[in-house]
Amino acid sequence: MPTRIFTVGKVVAVNFVHLPLQGKVTFVDIADDENTELLYRYCFRSSNFRKFAEKLGAETIVVAEGEITHHKIIQPQNTMPATLLVAGKVLRVLHPANESNGPKTTYR
Repeated sequence: MPTRIFTVGKVVAVNFVHLPLQGKVTFVDIADDENTELLYRYCFRSSNFRKFAEKLGAETIVVAEGEITHHKIIQPQNTMPATLLVAGKVLRVLHPANESNGPKTTYR
């Protein structure tokens, strides 16, 4: 059963990937300052989101909403934080890293 989740944090990375049977997918990694042991990896499948995400810079403060896709947290072998995979629905920019060239404020 999916669980809805809200995350407030800084964008760590934005990756654009082509997955077999799924097409082009955008992953946005978000780090929460209060929970440094966990990295939230939001997945967005919309091509419109890709255009929005191309303007997101590292350190941009965002609020993201989605549903947890895997209830198991991916635990890497090294010192990297664990990763929670989330199917993204909404992403709102609270504070752009680059004020002059930031993206629009919300993707739905």
